Amino acid sequence: MPDPSFSIKQMIEELQLEFHSFATRAGFLVMKSMMDAEEKYLAGERDSHGTDINRWGSQPGSVIVGGQKVKFHRTRLRTGSGQEVRIKSYDCFHNNDSRSQGIYERMLAGVSCRDYKKTVESVRDGYGRSKLVVGKEVVQATAKDLALLCELDLSSLDIWVLIIDGVEVGGTTQIVALGVDFNGKKQFLGFREVSTENARVCLDLLHGLRHRGLSDEHPIIVIIDGSRALQSSVEKFFGQNACVQRCQQHKRLNIPSVLRKSFSTTNLIESPFSHTRKVMKDV
Repeated sequence: MPDPSFSIKQMIEELQLEFHSFATRAGFLVMKSMMDAEEKYLAGERDSHGTDINRWGSQPGSVIVGGQKVKFHRTRLRTGSGQEVRIKSYDCFHNNDSRSQGIYERMLAGVSCRDYKKTVESVRDGYGRSKLVVGKEVVQATAKDLALLCELDLSSLDIWVLIIDGVEVGGTTQIVALGVDFNGKKQFLGFREVSTENARVCLDLLHGLRHRGLSDEHPIIVIIDGSRALQSSVEKFFGQNACVQRCQQHKRLNIPSVLRKSFSTTNLIESPFSHTRKVMKDV
């Protein structure tokens, strides 16, 4: 029987949740930078008196990223006569429309290919924001923040299980990696955008993780969806240290499509760790 404390189905679901959470944080970074830039454009630097518009405290607000509401405190602006000045970029990001979804999708495409400048500029243009408002320094600052988010040091992680799977978002396919350490703690590691799950992109992802400090010097269980391209990349990268396990959740979903509905697949599904328990026991 499968180990009830380790659910592959739950792990795959958490991989997708972790990926969406990452994309939401990345999208919010861009939105926040653009709102801060417009605030600075209208009211000047903080503690300055160069304009007729002043900051007037803050209040709870929210923006929509990928259909998810992200709460934060937004700055209020007023003229000298007390009339409130709206930050137009906030009004745009606050509405749940197709452009907000577009930010989410562009972030994935831009971050995965490291084209930060083009990503931020496309979001700016999509909302009709002026280049005077969103200047070059904002693009550079956002690029730095996104780089920190995407290139976290992994050398302190003790990863023993690696899950690699394709996630569909906004008409794009992302190869996503989730790590699990010896204590069962999960960590989103990285991703790449692909048209199909191919070996070159998967190898690029793995080499990127190694460059950021992920250790490949001890045996590791790698769970994949059965793709030969992914398996080939994993075996080439980890060599004898990889114990490749096909995701049983994917297998359960795939087998019924080639069998008669009246045919039970229960006995055809092997225990997820029937051959990996021995490997880990010998480590």
